[in-house]
Amino acid sequence: MRRRLNWMAIATLLMLPHASLAQLSAHETLVGVLEEVPGVYAGERSHFGVRVSFEKTPEGWHALPHDCGSQACLSSLTSQYPRETRWTVSSAGQIIGTVLARTPTDFGFYARIGIQSVADGEKVPTLGGKSMDYSGFVETPVQRPLLATAGPSKVGPAHADWKSKPADSRDASSVWPPFQRSVPLIDDCRLDAHGQFIPSDGRAPKPEEFEIASKWVNRTGDALLHARIRRDAFKECDGPMSHRSAYWFYRQRNGAVWLLPGQDTFVSGPFSPYAELVMPLDFVDILRDGRDEALFLMAGYDAGGYALFYDGFRKVIAFQWTYH
Repeated sequence: MRRRLNWMAIATLLMLPHASLAQLSAHETLVGVLEEVPGVYAGERSHFGVRVSFEKTPEGWHALPHDCGSQACLSSLTSQYPRETRWTVSSAGQIIGTVLARTPTDFGFYARIGIQSVADGEKVPTLGGKSMDYSGFVETPVQRPLLATAGPSKVGPAHADWKSKPADSRDASSVWPPFQRSVPLIDDCRLDAHGQFIPSDGRAPKPEEFEIASKWVNRTGDALLHARIRRDAFKECDGPMSHRSAYWFYRQRNGAVWLLPGQDTFVSGPFSPYAELVMPLDFVDILRDGRDEALFLMAGYDAGGYALFYDGFRKVIAFQWTYH
């Protein structure tokens, strides 16, 4: 169940030193995501905004405050965000534009926590066309989310040079053993002769139901692998319900495979325990310090988010929201 903040918790949050972002110091870097934000009401057009998500201070990486459980919180939380920010928008470390964006007096909706509205008259950079791939729970075609940064650091290309490649049989065989340990049970979506679900606590996944949905490889041969149970296994229950059936793994060039951190702690809505990693949006060196970061899109039932991996994918922070 998603944790809700009470007023005492909110008051404590407002006093955290790293959360006060009315003005950036010379040592702070902000990381946001330029999004196309769909309209909420009938006939309301989409608009662009930058979701202010992460900051890097001398103390380390932090996610901005994003946990709200009331309309009052949606209004008070805006004081913990910069009032106005000039963002540098990039893709794969290459600058493609800048935008000025401003924090509203009230975020208004849970799904818009952290979003600064792009100022009128700004030329908004985009890549490609609209796609459902980036829409998550909303299921409305939108432009690809793009990395936005602000502060003294100048973003650069990732040194590891990650590329998307087709998966092969070696990928599946190397990930299947650790996947079994992470996914001992999946939903048993069998129906009886009357079309009713047969009660079950789940069942073990079968090797023939397993697939590598996507694969990213860097220049050294290390790989990111999205492992999951095929959707056909859940056709009778319209998707996984009670058990996790997908994880991302890191496979080193020496063959060692390990689970990307944080995936069991990404909290989603009341009917889905997790917001899952969907895809990497960008691989970059945000601080130009020789260390690469990866920005992932996240989605789940009634939930969205971004995850920022750093320190060689050994650490992660997440910025999440619900829609209701």
